[in-house]
Amino acid sequence: MAHSGKSPRLLRFLVPAVLVFFVTATLYFSVGSHATAALLSHSDLAHPPLVPRKIWQILLPMPASVEAKGISLSDAETWLNKNPGYTYTLLGAEGADSFIKLHYSDRPEVLDTFNALENPAMRSDFLRYLVLLKEGGVYSDIDTEAVRPVEHWIPEKYRSRAKILAGIEWDQQGGPPSSYFTYPLQLGQWTIASSPGHPILERMVDNCVRLSQKKAGENTSPGSALHFTDSEIVNTTGPAAWTRTVWEAIQDVAPNMKSIEALSGLQHPTLFGDILVLPINSFGSGQPHSGSWKYFPHPDTLIKHKFKGSWRTMPWWESSS
Repeated sequence: MAHSGKSPRLLRFLVPAVLVFFVTATLYFSVGSHATAALLSHSDLAHPPLVPRKIWQILLPMPASVEAKGISLSDAETWLNKNPGYTYTLLGAEGADSFIKLHYSDRPEVLDTFNALENPAMRSDFLRYLVLLKEGGVYSDIDTEAVRPVEHWIPEKYRSRAKILAGIEWDQQGGPPSSYFTYPLQLGQWTIASSPGHPILERMVDNCVRLSQKKAGENTSPGSALHFTDSEIVNTTGPAAWTRTVWEAIQDVAPNMKSIEALSGLQHPTLFGDILVLPINSFGSGQPHSGSWKYFPHPDTLIKHKFKGSWRTMPWWESSS
């Protein structure tokens, strides 16, 4: 992992060119600016959050249907500009392989699972859980734009307790069910923030491995790549699996909450144990559903998701219209 002491102003101009070079080489690339820590407030430095000051993004080879949607690295720059004092790491294909071999050498089934997943979105899903479990920090999809500095994501009253952040992406709000979502309320995993070693991430990694091994056992061609249906994708590594795992953890600390619909209409960040659940507009503003604010930006917006890297050919609300 390489580190740079360059100023954020210089990085602002260098990052697009540097990122293109390293992604082309599919290396494990990281930039950090320890000097810019001086730009953080005295309070920020004296009371650091439990989520490390690290930002992670992933860019794996994608099928032509996704490439045609114009994925670029232009939004990566916003993460550096908005977050001085944070280390930024972009993982390509070889970088992912190196990371897993370095951090999971005692668990060969992890690399086996990653290599067996043919769908690049599933690989990206699995990799984000692996990265945050070992390193912590913020993961966000490459097609997201940073709107507010990460330092301001956690309300001050929760700063010493929040260890993992999950944002609502879909809220049925008592309306009719959608065939695109497993639950009446779904948590998105295009952006996640966590301290290292969080039990939710442990569960996610274990479940991804277990379900993939189960799928491999059903494979008619042992040793070949695993093929999953859309439903299997979202329930193995995707947002339905993430929602289920986070909700189970919430129920562990709040057993009186009998249904995930108890989170419907959430207006403010709410802490359950060390799990901070964010309302729809934090990570999901600009969507034509779920009470999401349609006119960007909403005052509570932390990131903007542009849906360019969707493993489906288009957002579900467009494909169903």
